[in-house]
Amino acid sequence: MAAKSLIQRLQRSLSVTYPWIPGAMVALLSVGMWNFGRWEYLERMGYVALFKTRFFNVLPRPNWDERLAVIAIDEASLKKYGQFPWSRDRYVQLLQALQKSRPAAIGFDIKFVDSSPVDAQFAKAIADAGNVVLARGWDERGQVLEPVPILAEFAANQGHILKQVDSDGITRKAPIWVNSPDFSIPSLGLALIEVYNAYKPKNPVAIPQAIPSLKMQNVWLNWPEKNNYSLVNFPEVSPRIYSFVDVVEGRFKSRDFANKIVLVGYTAKGLEDQLRSPLNLDPPISGVYFHAAVIDNLLNHRLLQRLPNSSTILLLLLLGPITNGILLQLNLRGRLIVTFILPLVYMGVAAIAFSFYHWWFPIAAPIATILLTAVGVQLREQSEKQQLMGLFEKHVAPETANLIWEHKEEIIQDGELEAQEMVATVLFMDIRGFTSISEKLPPRDLLSWLNQYLDVMSDCIMNYGGVIDKY
Repeated sequence: MAAKSLIQRLQRSLSVTYPWIPGAMVALLSVGMWNFGRWEYLERMGYVALFKTRFFNVLPRPNWDERLAVIAIDEASLKKYGQFPWSRDRYVQLLQALQKSRPAAIGFDIKFVDSSPVDAQFAKAIADAGNVVLARGWDERGQVLEPVPILAEFAANQGHILKQVDSDGITRKAPIWVNSPDFSIPSLGLALIEVYNAYKPKNPVAIPQAIPSLKMQNVWLNWPEKNNYSLVNFPEVSPRIYSFVDVVEGRFKSRDFANKIVLVGYTAKGLEDQLRSPLNLDPPISGVYFHAAVIDNLLNHRLLQRLPNSSTILLLLLLGPITNGILLQLNLRGRLIVTFILPLVYMGVAAIAFSFYHWWFPIAAPIATILLTAVGVQLREQSEKQQLMGLFEKHVAPETANLIWEHKEEIIQDGELEAQEMVATVLFMDIRGFTSISEKLPPRDLLSWLNQYLDVMSDCIMNYGGVIDKY
C-alpha cells in the first residue's frame, strides 16, 4: 500500500472519532433513565446508605428532640392490663396522671371509631386536658374512620395516621397533608405541632401549608438516631420512652412531660402498626415512631429536601463530560485510581449535604454515570488503538506502531496528521540486471526468487523499525 493511501485512510478514521463522545452518550443515557424512573430503585438504596454513613461517627448524628416523649403500650402494660384493646377508662387514667406534668400536646396513635360505655368519661378527660389530638384514618375500601363524635367534639385537633411504604417495605416519606376539594387533613404529627404552636404562640414552629391541588402531600423523613438516655431498652431508634403502666401508676417525675409533645401508641410485639425505617430494617419498629419522626423533623426544621429534578439532570449532563475530560489526560493506571476516587468523593459530598444541610442528593445515577463514562472512555481508546494499529502494523514493526500510539497526541491534532520534523533514512532498492534475469527465468521461478529476496529485505527493514512504502 502506498504511504499516501495509508495517510488518507488514517485521516478518514480519525475524522469521525471524537474523544468526548463516551461522556456525552453516558450522560444522555443517565438523564433518559432518570426521566423514566429507572434509577429510582437504586436511589432508594442510596437513601438507606446515606443513613448508614452516620455510623462512622465522622458526620453529625442527630438525636431525637427532647421536647418529644412516647408513652408505650408495651409488654409490661399488656401484662398488667390484659390483651389489647383495653377499656377506655385506661386512657382516662392516663390523662388524669399527666395533668400534674402539663404537657404541651397529647396525641393518640390509636383509633377510637366505635362507641364504648365510658366515652363520656373519656370525653371529659379530653376536655379537661384541652390539648388532645385524636387519630383518624381510612379502611381498605377507602371509608373514613373518624373518632366517636363525643370524643371528636372535645379534641383539640385530629390527624390522619396514613403511612407511605415503598415497594421494598421501607418508609421514607410521610403524607403530611391529605387534601380534597372540600377539606385538608393534617397528619397526626402535624396536628400535634399545630396544638403545640397554640400552647407556645411566641415561638411557633414553621409547618408546611396544605396545597389543595395535591391529593397526597408528602415530605421526606430524616430519621433521627437513638437517644442514649432512653429509659427502656427499646428499638435501635427511639425517642424518650415511658411505659403506659408506669405513667398510669405515677412512676415518673412531673418534669418528664412538662411542655412536651406526648405520643401514645403501641410498641409491644404482636400488635399491628409495624414498619421498617432505614435504621430498623429487621426487626421492624412500631408505627408510633413514624409520627415521632415527623414531629422531630418539624420541630428542628430537618425534613429532607430532594435535589430538584432540573438540578439532577444538569448534574448528570455535567458529570459525564467532566469525567470524560479528566480521564482522557491519564494513563490506564491513573484512570483506575480516578475511577475509584471520584465516586468516593461524590459520596462524601452527598453525605455532607445530607448530614449538615438535610439535602438528599441522588447517589446511584451520578456514580453510575462516572463508572460508565470510565468504561466508555477505555473502550473508545481500545477501539481507536485497534484502528490505528490495524492501519500501521502491516507496514511498520509492532514497536514502531506502539510508539506512534504512545505519541498520538503529538502526531495527530484535531483528527489530522500533524507534520513532524525528524531525521530519517530513506532506502531505495533496485536489483541490478533484473531485466536480464527476468528474461532467463520462467515466470514461476522468477516469482519465487523475488519473494525470497523481498522477504529477506523486509525482515531487515522491520527489524530496525522501518516503514515499507511499496514494492
